[in-house]
Amino acid sequence: MTMKNKTTLTIRVDRKTKADARMVLSEMGMDMSTAINVFLKQVITDKGLPFTPSALSPLDKATKQAEADLAAGRVHHYSNFDDYQEGMDRL
Repeated sequence: MTMKNKTTLTIRVDRKTKADARMVLSEMGMDMSTAINVFLKQVITDKGLPFTPSALSPLDKATKQAEADLAAGRVHHYSNFDDYQEGMDRL
């Protein structure tokens, strides 16, 4: 691609993120411009982000933990309230 076909992209990022990313990319033998170009080309190829962003809410995190506890057998079942109270007293 010739310089005539190039354009400048200006973004804002905090200093630490930039420095940390630059260090990682340097270890990979890549500069920031090349990395951003690779990212953008992958966005085009995937027709979306090349990763799945997610942010679990605290409720989602608690639900996932509860499901994991249940699957791992860390959940106690009680047939009535008295049994439940006895179980709580033993904790």
